[in-house]
Amino acid sequence: MKHKHKNFSDSLWLPLLLFTATATLAQSVWTNAAGRAFTARLETLTDTHATFVMADGVTNVLSLSALDAACQTTARRVRQLPEIPDILRATFDQCSRDLRRVRFLHEDARLDNAAYADARRKLLAGFRVMFDKHDLPAESYPALERRLLNASNLPTEESGSKKNP
Repeated sequence: MKHKHKNFSDSLWLPLLLFTATATLAQSVWTNAAGRAFTARLETLTDTHATFVMADGVTNVLSLSALDAACQTTARRVRQLPEIPDILRATFDQCSRDLRRVRFLHEDARLDNAAYADARRKLLAGFRVMFDKHDLPAESYPALERRLLNASNLPTEESGSKKNP
């Protein structure tokens, strides 16, 4: 009697990534005025300074003028987005990482357009479930979703922007 091994499809494991026990910071790549890139999460921003949390947990405060022009614009745009409630921080960070992972799989042609759109939809739905679980004001969700997509470096429209060859 032969036993068939059951494989989990991508559509089953992707939403589970959202709920993994480890929560790490949602990191972005930033470039300083000299053209050197670094990876960090923008923690706070004033009119003149930005506070970044590096992957190792070290906090650095930089003058905005120390960032290149594009990163200064990005930092100012992020500043206009809503604060992430503490109760949702771990979920937000994990979902952001998972969305980036799915985007990289799509860009690497390991996920086709339909699978990419489906995975993205499921991850956002999982984030919405956690949002609703904490009884946060419903009117704040669209802005939080925009911030999540921005933190994940994803377009805000519903379908993926990259077409696989």
